[in-house]
Amino acid sequence: MTKYSIDNPSNEQVKSLALSFIHELLQKNDSDLNEHHLPLPAHEFEPVRTLTEQLIHDQRNYDVALLLEKVHHDSAQLNAEQ
Repeated sequence: MTKYSIDNPSNEQVKSLALSFIHELLQKNDSDLNEHHLPLPAHEFEPVRTLTEQLIHDQRNYDVALLLEKVHHDSAQLNAEQ
């Protein structure tokens, strides 16, 4: 489970990860855990991103409204030569 930064997972974490994988597979087939009388995972897992994945994630998730506000604020401070 090192992909999720868990070096020594508990049995509950392993069970939750298995249920998470099953849940994903079932959703792809228009089903869910409830239909198969399975419990929901007790933990949520998010893989640790590589540097490249993190950079791409960051680039895709800018707050456009905040950036626009910053442009308006900063451009008002420019002089005629800038």
